[in-house]
Amino acid sequence: MISAQEAYVRGKERIRRFLACLRKALGRAFLWCWKLEFHHDGEGYPHWHLLIEYRKQIPQDMLSELERWWGLGRINVRRIKAQDIGYLFKYVTKAAEDVPLWVGSHKGRMRVFQTSRGFYTERRPRPAKHEKAKATAEKIDLFTRMEADKRKARMVMTDLLGNTRHRVAKLKTTFNALLLERANESIKRRVQLAPPGVVNISQLEASMLTHE
Repeated sequence: MISAQEAYVRGKERIRRFLACLRKALGRAFLWCWKLEFHHDGEGYPHWHLLIEYRKQIPQDMLSELERWWGLGRINVRRIKAQDIGYLFKYVTKAAEDVPLWVGSHKGRMRVFQTSRGFYTERRPRPAKHEKAKATAEKIDLFTRMEADKRKARMVMTDLLGNTRHRVAKLKTTFNALLLERANESIKRRVQLAPPGVVNISQLEASMLTHE
C-alpha cells in the first residue's frame, strides 16, 4: 500500500491524463475545475472532486472506462442540476479545515484547486509574455515557508496626494507579535482597533520596524 504523499504525487499527474482521455472520448473540449481534499482517516489520503461542463448524458459503456482511465481507486459520477451549481461550487472551493502532517513536509508548491481557461468567467486571455527562463528555486516544505514568512508583511504606503504603492518588507519582529502589541495599545488608549490583519504605522515607525 502506498503512502498518502505518494498517492498525491501519482494523482496530480494522473488527473491530466484522465481529462485528456475524457476529452478524446467525448469528442469535444469542455470547461472543468477540480478540488483536492483529504480523507479524515488519520493518514490524510487525497481525493479529487472534478466538475465538468457537459450537458449530455455520458454513455453507459464509457462509465466503466472512467475507472480504468483513473486507475487509482474508485470513482463516483453524478449529474447535477443547474440550480445546484452555486452550492456545489461553494463546496468544492471551500478552504481545507484539517491539513495532514505529510502536507506540511511536502517540498514544493501544492495546488488544491484548478480550473480550465474560461471556466465560467468572461476574462479574456492575456497575451503571452516571452521571458527568459528563470533559475529553478530550491523547493521547500510548507512548514519552512511558514517560518520564513512570519517576519514578512505587505506595506501599503499612501502619500499626501492619495497615491499608494506596495512593497513586501522584512520585519525585525514577527507580524503576529506586532499585531498583538498594537491591539493592546489600542485597547489601553480606548481607540478603535484596525481591521483584522492590519497594523497602522507612520513612515518613521516603518523605518524602525523593518530591515532595509
